[in-house]
Amino acid sequence: ADAWSEALDGMFEDLAAKPPKALVLDVRGNSGGSTEPLAELLPRLVSPWQIYSSATIRQQKGNGTWKDPVTKPWKAKKGKPEYEGPVYVLTDASTFSTGVDLAATLSDLGRAKVVGEVPGGLPTSTGNKQSVKLPSGLVLEVATARFVRADPSKGDGPLAVDLPSHPEQALAAVLKDLE
Repeated sequence: ADAWSEALDGMFEDLAAKPPKALVLDVRGNSGGSTEPLAELLPRLVSPWQIYSSATIRQQKGNGTWKDPVTKPWKAKKGKPEYEGPVYVLTDASTFSTGVDLAATLSDLGRAKVVGEVPGGLPTSTGNKQSVKLPSGLVLEVATARFVRADPSKGDGPLAVDLPSHPEQALAAVLKDLE
């Protein structure tokens, strides 16, 4: 197991041993990154029958040509979620990409309240960039994946915030909501 998986194992063991009033996930200022950590985190928070996202991915073949795009749903593979208490996700205008994916997925599935500012990124977006060097020497970066939010009926617009607040007051808004 990698360090992220081990850290999650320890965190969820602690949550089970001493359940908190709520789990707060802070993605303020998160500019994104790989979606792979979400594949480890989300199944611990959502039911196995819930599709929490889908992606259409196009991969480059060894000879430089492209394979046909493949769409795959992502869903929890485990049984009962490891943590079933309240979840809050803190966001701000500097939350993008995978940070938005986390907030949108948990919000769309009714699993979390989003607190703070509307994220800067969109829940349905492109990513997994591939660099292609052009004959001129310029490098073109091409998105090879389109990520679709868990509830596509909510559209392609910005993620709605359940508890709007200034980013510095987001945790206070969570505490007030828990009263």
